[in-house]
Amino acid sequence: MTYLNVIRSYNEIAEQETAARRKHWCRTHFVNERTVRETSDIFEQLKRVCNTMGIDLKVSAGDVAESILKSVLRGLYQNAALLHPDVKIHHSSSLSSRKAPCIFFEEFVFTTQTYVRGVSSIAVTAVAELPSYQIRAA
Repeated sequence: MTYLNVIRSYNEIAEQETAARRKHWCRTHFVNERTVRETSDIFEQLKRVCNTMGIDLKVSAGDVAESILKSVLRGLYQNAALLHPDVKIHHSSSLSSRKAPCIFFEEFVFTTQTYVRGVSSIAVTAVAELPSYQIRAA
């Protein structure tokens, strides 16, 4: 969800500011400008495809963040994990200082310890709703 918030923030800046200010914003927030521009371009392409297919993008089923997490979780349910002392949330994550009982993670990082990175906190009930879920301890 952090990535989505970064894209939204960049797009707000991009609409109002000059190229120099956008570049400065990216440097200040440690964001690769080319990557965030490409991501925005892909999002625009997806919106055009949805419009072509007649999908109304303004319709929302409640909390957008929760809907996105549930959608990703359905495809990558194997990346759901319960809190376990053998695996730590990577220090680069905004959740590293908190103890979330259930998480969704992007990847494992193996150093002298085992970390998960790209972490979002999820409700245990969200995982339990999946038709074929498997929670592994992490």
